[in-house]
Amino acid sequence: MDRRIESLFGITEKGYRDFRFNLSEPSVHTALGGDDLHVLYFDSDDGCALFSTPCEIFDESGIKFQLIDCTYCDIALSDLQFIYKMFKSFSQDTDNEN
Repeated sequence: MDRRIESLFGITEKGYRDFRFNLSEPSVHTALGGDDLHVLYFDSDDGCALFSTPCEIFDESGIKFQLIDCTYCDIALSDLQFIYKMFKSFSQDTDNEN
């Protein structure tokens, strides 16, 4: 298990396996790390992806996407839209604070 999972999201090794291999429902988890937003997505069939800010190439106009301990992660368009909306809202809230 990637060390960021427990430190950012408070998910234990057992919880990680349960989310990762439950074969029934995908799940989305969020965490704030300083000024950054992190969204962890499990597709329930071994896929795990971490979406996060900041984005090296696109700054505040983009997000970083990393596969965690896997080579693929399937995602429903509705879940992807939900994650996008979280980042959009986070970006707007951050802009309003500055």
